[in-house]
Amino acid sequence: MKNSISILIFITFLSYQLAFAQENTTKSRMDTISIYDEDLILPEELNEGYTIDKTVIESSKTGDVHQVLKTVPGVFVQEEEGHGHRPNIGLRGTHPHRSKKITLMEDGILIAPAPYSAPAAYYFPIMDNLNSIEVFKGPRSTKYGPNSIGGSLDLKTRSYFEDKNVSGKFNLGSYNEKKADVAYGDTLKGWSWLLHSTYNESDGFKKLDNENDTGFSKTSVGLKVKKNLDGTGDKSLEARFQYSGEVSHESYLGISSDDFAKDPLQRYSASQNDLFTTNHRQYQLKYSQAINDSSFYSLTAYNHQFERLWSKFESFSDGTSPSAVLTNPKGTYTEYFDILKGRQNSAGGQNLVLGNNDRRYISQGLQLDSSIGLPISKNISFQSIDWGFRFHYDEIVRKQTKDEFSMTDGSLVKTSTPRSLDLHGQNKDQSFSQSVYSTYNLNFHNFETATTLRYDYVQSEHLNHINRIKVKNFENLFTPGFQLAYNLSKFQTFAGINRGLNLVGPGQESQVKPEESLNYELGLRKKEKSYYYELVGFVSEYSNIVSVCTFSSGCSSDLVDKKFNGGKANIYGAELSGGMKPYLDSLALPIHASITFTSAKFSNEFESGSNEWGLGMIQKGDPLPYIPEFQAQFSIGLQKNKWLIENTIKYQSKSYDQAIAIGRKTISPYGVVDLKGEYNWDKSLSTFIKVNNILNNEYVVSYRPFGARPGQPLTVIAGVSMDL
Repeated sequence: MKNSISILIFITFLSYQLAFAQENTTKSRMDTISIYDEDLILPEELNEGYTIDKTVIESSKTGDVHQVLKTVPGVFVQEEEGHGHRPNIGLRGTHPHRSKKITLMEDGILIAPAPYSAPAAYYFPIMDNLNSIEVFKGPRSTKYGPNSIGGSLDLKTRSYFEDKNVSGKFNLGSYNEKKADVAYGDTLKGWSWLLHSTYNESDGFKKLDNENDTGFSKTSVGLKVKKNLDGTGDKSLEARFQYSGEVSHESYLGISSDDFAKDPLQRYSASQNDLFTTNHRQYQLKYSQAINDSSFYSLTAYNHQFERLWSKFESFSDGTSPSAVLTNPKGTYTEYFDILKGRQNSAGGQNLVLGNNDRRYISQGLQLDSSIGLPISKNISFQSIDWGFRFHYDEIVRKQTKDEFSMTDGSLVKTSTPRSLDLHGQNKDQSFSQSVYSTYNLNFHNFETATTLRYDYVQSEHLNHINRIKVKNFENLFTPGFQLAYNLSKFQTFAGINRGLNLVGPGQESQVKPEESLNYELGLRKKEKSYYYELVGFVSEYSNIVSVCTFSSGCSSDLVDKKFNGGKANIYGAELSGGMKPYLDSLALPIHASITFTSAKFSNEFESGSNEWGLGMIQKGDPLPYIPEFQAQFSIGLQKNKWLIENTIKYQSKSYDQAIAIGRKTISPYGVVDLKGEYNWDKSLSTFIKVNNILNNEYVVSYRPFGARPGQPLTVIAGVSMDL
């Protein structure tokens, strides 16, 4: 706690030192400015997030949201398969695994497959369909739920064309990667419509001895149509449909540390049949109306359907865990290790069990968002009330089965053992929630304030399909937050406090409590036409931190989706971001930096039953897994006329795969250097070439759930973008 107070005192002192150095000119609102073509747009108002705009997303030349989010300090990502198909995102020290501790939205609507019943993000929109990403951290995320401890992401989809247009992006790259993205639309006589389609495939950078596929293919098709109902655009009705599908030859099985040192891109024969398939359908209807210049409302009805089937190697038929084998491959488990690699045939209890995790999700509801401008008095320059409600229902149906295979001459051969039910994966979870929020915004003199109250009432039910037992839960979540800012010209200091809560969820034991924290932030920012910077200190004091057991974190099937109380934890740190664009004659040098310092540790002792933390006694001061103390991204470019060359360096310090010291593995520090060249022939045509990991650094990104897993190796991608 002393360290938490110290960092806030330091930020306060620095805020005042810089404040008195600024021009003492008052201004009630700060202008949003563009530093250069690739920048992080700082919030203009207290209830706004940090915006990664379209130019940053397009300039990144990647479909991996992990890489794009590294431009924002305070965002933590845990890479997994090297492509970002199933993002692991955390904010301000929340565990990043499957992004389940943050709220994910698309155009303000919940987008996780089942946000209340099963928030793990096994679905994520294709990056090519995004216009921007808005990141809400700490008190700014209070009004977004159901999970409000770390923050929220709102993924903004691409805008309508102002005139009839066709745009296309076509890429070719290493490992036979191909991507085509096409959009066609128009705005005419009160109608706007946009049809877009994306296809992306790759052979994958990992290698199997039998040369089976380790790559993927992803498809997305969407249509949205908007009708202005009054000729002015004040009233509109919008309909949207989106379909996406994925086929990935991905596995949870990593490799031993010794094998990683020899060849980090190899995969073991036991994973040769692993396959992940999905399809996602999204339907929305939205009515919007502007009442006057300062008041509006929108009402959205939505229905999202998601199915996934992940068939993957899980264990040996005698119950031996792959984790135990990879931890001791040259001792007790030598024979099992040779079977994993296909060097020895299996016999008896050494057959391999492949689990088929078949799951169906529904997420649907009705959401109102509105803002009402209030009368302005002599001393008040702005005041409004933002408020809204949401009626939401979601569910997940699990139908998990198991198949048994023998390893025979390096190939998996189905045994005569019939397919069996996974008795711990035959159930249904469902949740019905009623949510309401209200934010009062007030600006007077140089001050801005935002006071937010949010309330969620959640009814959930867990149904076991084997014994037909139902477990019902009721949760009442009240989350207040307050923010204050003081403006001096284009300089601003700000502070905030909020209560953070994450749901218990369906089917949990009675002793499991909601995850709860008290979050603070204090910061300053300065904006000019040629540069900007921001410094923020934050503290999160957890009165109860919670772990969720999943296959992907290494839990056995009898513990999957079970939650564990973890007692107290303290997370505190500092975030620094900045950018500038100096000129040398006609040569521009765009520069951007993002730095995060974080301390994330348990503050009491308790017995852990969760694989996510490790099994055993956690001591005070043990680290939270997968949270590095230091991470940074720095980019510098050379820009002249129609061309741009940009170099990006990404670095993170060591982190740990579990909290408990016994058996703890260290994810070593690593850095990655990317290089990109781009040439704009004219306003409608540009070409680029980009080299990711140009130094071909070999590094571990995860040891979960089974063994070491590599980051993306050196890859080259080239492409063209055009408007017709």
